[in-house]
Amino acid sequence: MLTRRTNVLFTEDDYGLLKQLSRLKKVSIGDLVREAVRKTHKQTETLSLKALLAKTRRIGLKAKIKPHEWKEFINEGRKL
Repeated sequence: MLTRRTNVLFTEDDYGLLKQLSRLKKVSIGDLVREAVRKTHKQTETLSLKALLAKTRRIGLKAKIKPHEWKEFINEGRKL
């Protein structure tokens, strides 16, 4: 359900392109904009998460925590 409204200003060329695409795809310009936002930011979010997980793994390897100490380490982190 759509619950937020906003105004976006486009150049004449950009608006014309969106208008043509909306006619071709038989969707509204708003639908095109929402789809573009979801695609762009979902991809960025996925890449950021992958980078964060890789960095966490590298830090974990450097920490030299023994396997039997992980549970205690995790529980201490949860208290923060």
